[in-house]
Amino acid sequence: MASKVTDYPGLNFKKSIKDNIYPDAGLYVAKKGSYQSIGRLKIFSLEVKTYKDEIFEIKVTTEKDPDLYQGLKKVFGEPEFSLVSNTYFWRSASVKLTYIANAKGKIEMVYTSIKMRDRLKADQKEVVDVISEDF
Repeated sequence: MASKVTDYPGLNFKKSIKDNIYPDAGLYVAKKGSYQSIGRLKIFSLEVKTYKDEIFEIKVTTEKDPDLYQGLKKVFGEPEFSLVSNTYFWRSASVKLTYIANAKGKIEMVYTSIKMRDRLKADQKEVVDVISEDF
């Protein structure tokens, strides 16, 4: 997270997108033959979103397997549960991981960079400061 997307040669730029938080975001997807599995679990889709060519979100859809959830618990500890979004999530100072079973019986994991939100806020403050200097 918060690393350069160019550090990952297995990703292809798909299109520019309008993200709810990040202006002028980019969407990348896995190249054919890249990022096909997590251990023995098949990856059905991988989407990477960027802001100024740095990764702020990774969304991975895999097959449903209880061992995946148990592995995440082993690595990250007990998750919190959101009643509002009906999802499990883990949060650290730099990353939030959301885990949800979708309607098609697959698992969707979304990694979100908290550090990139701090960078966006700093960039927005800088724009305001530049404008205010003109007064």
